[in-house]
Amino acid sequence: MKKTIGVLIPIILVSLLTGCAELFEFNLFKALDPIKMPDAAMLSEMEDEEGVSGVLDYLEAELGSPSFIEKLDEEPGAYDVIEDYLTSIYTVGTPPANEEQQRAAILYADLNLKTTGGEELVNNSVSALVGGDFGTTDWNSPAEIKNFLLGFLPQVMPSGVNSQSAFDEMIQGFVAASAAYDDFGNSSLTDIPDEINMGDVAQKAIALYVIAEVLSSTSYTSTHLYQLSQGIDPGNPVGTITDPFAAGTSVNKILTAAGIDVSNFQ
Repeated sequence: MKKTIGVLIPIILVSLLTGCAELFEFNLFKALDPIKMPDAAMLSEMEDEEGVSGVLDYLEAELGSPSFIEKLDEEPGAYDVIEDYLTSIYTVGTPPANEEQQRAAILYADLNLKTTGGEELVNNSVSALVGGDFGTTDWNSPAEIKNFLLGFLPQVMPSGVNSQSAFDEMIQGFVAASAAYDDFGNSSLTDIPDEINMGDVAQKAIALYVIAEVLSSTSYTSTHLYQLSQGIDPGNPVGTITDPFAAGTSVNKILTAAGIDVSNFQ
């Protein structure tokens, strides 16, 4: 009897383990797999099989993963591959002409925000948007621009952006993302892909617009903005910016397309 049991136990265990093979593979071995970073050949093969929209679906999912973004920081070559692919579909400085180009423009903006700390700053800006700080500022007044930035930047700074060099990197991401949102806002917004979250785009576009316009239209540099983020007064800027909610701006167009009443911010 003992001999029979001794033979049966290994057989039963093998049977059980075989039946649970997929469970073990999913829970253990897949969890140990390193994150696979894309290369040009991989994206090209994926496009051949699933089309451009399939590649964009893949990139959208991966850019939503914090671990993937962390890995991108370690492998700049993969970052370049993604950027090159997106800009092969969407040309920076040109309004997207179709849904695939619109999606590529938004993903290009996300790529620049997520890898520089910029997205955290934008997410932190919700209170300023809801509180009306953006809408009550007189953008024709250098003093009000400074006062807005002195109140806004210190409260929304990402925890990891604690040096001038890190801030400069984030600002570069801001400017690149703002250009993509500007292009998107100036495209035909009558048939927006379902994959684009217009509420998210609107929030990001407002914050990005103000920072990018301050840099391009006033005397403030990235160094001045970093000083402001630390509560240091660099003096009033020379120059003003266009109200982000004024008719004709990309922000106004994005808010309108999102079904958001622009007057709520004015």
